[in-house]
Amino acid sequence: MAQQNVKPNGYRPRIVDKQIERYMRIFGAVEIAGTKWCGKTWAARAHANSITYVDRDNNLPMAQADPSLMLLGDRPHVIDEWAIAPAIWDEIRHKVDDEPGSKGQWLLTGSSTPQKDTRPQHTGAGRIGRIRMNPMSLCESGDSTGAVSLAGLFEGRFEPSKADNDTLKLFDITCRGGWPEAQNMPTEDAQILIREYIRLTLTEGVPKQGYDPEIARRLLNSLARNVSQSVTFETLRKDMYGTEEHLDDFISASKVSKYVAMFTDMFVIDDIPGWVPPHRSPKRMLTKPRRYFADPSPILPSRPHCLASIHTHCSTTGRLSDCCLKTCACAICWYTPARCRISAWSRYVTITTIPALNATRSSNLRMGVGQVSKSKAVRTRWSRPRKI
Repeated sequence: MAQQNVKPNGYRPRIVDKQIERYMRIFGAVEIAGTKWCGKTWAARAHANSITYVDRDNNLPMAQADPSLMLLGDRPHVIDEWAIAPAIWDEIRHKVDDEPGSKGQWLLTGSSTPQKDTRPQHTGAGRIGRIRMNPMSLCESGDSTGAVSLAGLFEGRFEPSKADNDTLKLFDITCRGGWPEAQNMPTEDAQILIREYIRLTLTEGVPKQGYDPEIARRLLNSLARNVSQSVTFETLRKDMYGTEEHLDDFISASKVSKYVAMFTDMFVIDDIPGWVPPHRSPKRMLTKPRRYFADPSPILPSRPHCLASIHTHCSTTGRLSDCCLKTCACAICWYTPARCRISAWSRYVTITTIPALNATRSSNLRMGVGQVSKSKAVRTRWSRPRKI
């Protein structure tokens, strides 16, 4: 049932590794959650001595009959896809209580949250630490040198560094995405892998959550068209059924919000808060979040653009690059005390990702597409006071 000697061969170190190690020193168990295929299981195995796959062989009926059987194995022990047998969560919580002082005993991995009627009875607060994992950032995939340190910026250290990749190469990297399986593939092959990811999400993941795949497909297309924007549920609804005269006969804004929440729970999309500099400004509570995909690559299969000509669509490439910038910034911010916020000038396709260390210290990571956007970004960058 439990497999031993699970250290993965060829494992690429991830930014999240340090957070896993830290949480294993603090909590009795650690959950690593995130979108499918982002490397959660390998990351957990790199820190474990054994693993049980709940969805393999006859493990699921055994987990449903006696969840404690899933905890057996040399520790630290990984329990993969625990969410399909939610009783495992409460079993681990009780086991942590029974062994006070024992830290980092179990690692739980999964790609979605349990449905409401099967969720654990307790949050696991104080016993189980929760970590969010994302697809690879450019530094993790080896497409960036990592020469500029975000921590160094906050400490006043900065050395300029030039990226060797040209613009077309950067577009290829963005379209390929940060999926570990796609790192050595041509972009065209990687996009086939990503289309399969979308297909499985719609045909298998969505029905398991109790939702309609066709409505989910329409919403995914609309989210891809409106990526990195603060669109309302009403706008999404009109996008999904814009040609129909009576939208209420097809879907309500309330129902759209439930489908958006479902994709968020499945880690397909992320809501990033908007940036309002004044700490006590009421706009902080009124600014709408911007919606992003967990990785920029699914935007293209959801919106039928040709990879060979994507660089000619300035607005689209701007949104893709924005999503890539968000992925890299969040890869750092989610594993540190910093938090990621977004600001933008849509007219110039100029995006600012703002890691905020605390209420008074923040930094600007700015990206512009096109000559007009670049000049606008430069003028604005140097016309504002330094916030680091």
